[in-house]
Amino acid sequence: MEQSRRGQIIDMLKQDPLTLKGLAKLLEVPLKVVEDDLRHIEKSVAPAFKLRQMPPECEQCGFVFRHRTRYTRPSRCPKCKSEHISDGTMQLVAD
Repeated sequence: MEQSRRGQIIDMLKQDPLTLKGLAKLLEVPLKVVEDDLRHIEKSVAPAFKLRQMPPECEQCGFVFRHRTRYTRPSRCPKCKSEHISDGTMQLVAD
């Protein structure tokens, strides 16, 4: 029996940190689908695992988006207005 897409995401995030774009590319689905799956996964794996997100960072001024709750990359930096923002990574870790 083939594993579900959410099951595949869980297995991938337990092994290595990945970006939202990376997951979408590996699974060949749109970003929105992966984002919806991550919201569901975050609730379904608790309390055994926690979805840890390394926040995106502005490549120009170094501003870190620490308190961001969305999984998508911000469009621009609130500090310097640069649009060069690194993708945040996420990983499932045992809680």
